[in-house]
Order: sequence, then C-alpha cells, then structure tokens
Amino acid sequence: MSQRAQKDFPPQEKIQNRKKYSLLLSLTLRALLFIVCLSCALALLYVAGCYQLFLDDNIFDILKLLSVSAVVQIVFSGFIAVESIVYTIPFKQPGLLVYIPVAIVSAALGLILFIFSQGILFLSAGIPAV
Repeated sequence: MSQRAQKDFPPQEKIQNRKKYSLLLSLTLRALLFIVCLSCALALLYVAGCYQLFLDDNIFDILKLLSVSAVVQIVFSGFIAVESIVYTIPFKQPGLLVYIPVAIVSAALGLILFIFSQGILFLSAGIPAV
C-alpha cells in the first residue's frame, strides 16, 4: 500500500482505543440536550408571544409546558450526574466526571426557568375575590 493510502486511515491502535461509554449514558445525554433546547425554545416563544400579543390562553399553555420541561430537565440532570459517577468506576475513565458540571449547569437553568414560569403563572392568577 502506498504512503498516501496509509495516511488516510487511522492506525489500528487509535481505532481500538476509542472510548466506549454506556448506551444509557449517551441516550440520557441526548435526551437532556433535547430537553434543554425545548426549554429554551419555549422561553423564547413566551417572550415572542408577549411581544406579539398572543392570546392569554396560549401564553398560559406555553408557561405550563415550560414548567413541565424544566422539571424534566432537572430530573435528567440528576440522572446524568449519578450515571457519570457510577460509570466512572467500571470504565476507569475519569473523563466521565466532566458531565457533572454540565448536569449542574443544566439543573440550574431548569430551576431558573421553572421559578420564572411558575412565578408568572402565580402573578397572572391574581388575588382571588372573597
């Protein structure tokens, strides 16, 4: 084989030394990424809806969906933190511990969005008439 053809393919050592993580961890990370994007999109939709004068029912529905997605985001962040600690031991790779700060930041964002959406829903309900 020519020198050029050998350069195009990675050596066998690099192929065999690829990190193999759990399928559950990778699926949980992808689900968290989806939920974070969904929460951000719902927050932007709320802001755009207030600016463009959406109906009140639609705004309330957006805020309720934002609350649910924020709670799910917090739960998945906890799952990722636990999985990264648990899978560090059998894989013997401390690189999995990088996901703990990611989970903390994601949980903090979810908590902020949850408090924001529930606060707006609480304020919009007003004081009940006696």
